[in-house]
Amino acid sequence: TAPAACVLITYDPEGAGAVRFDALSLVGFPEGVFFRPHGMDVNGGRLFTISHAFDRGGERVEVFAIRAKERELVYERTLTSAELTRRYNGDLNDLTVAEPGVIFATASLPTPQPEAGPTKISELKDTALLLTAMGDTKLLRC
Repeated sequence: TAPAACVLITYDPEGAGAVRFDALSLVGFPEGVFFRPHGMDVNGGRLFTISHAFDRGGERVEVFAIRAKERELVYERTLTSAELTRRYNGDLNDLTVAEPGVIFATASLPTPQPEAGPTKISELKDTALLLTAMGDTKLLRC
């Protein structure tokens, strides 16, 4: 079964209608890959979203075609690498598509998360580092 996807929020741009929240289905998403979306951008009818799949897929940017009327996200591809996961596992925060082939992303944790995902110890360590020696948020060109 495909994981739960995102929530589509629609509204009347003229302000006359109610805001609506609808779950979107994922179509064609790879089996067994963890999907934890946040940090999204819509560009050219596509949704680009960061997903921390940890030991079930690594740090990733997922790309979907949007079919709003059908309330579906159709999987197109994944942007990832072993280096991205090694350096930024669980750390990518937000992204924007600047132009075709260029994505800017932010990363703000002091250290990458463990391969299997955050633990109490890694969260305490990151909190201590953020409180005592917070560095700048990193801006990455991907």
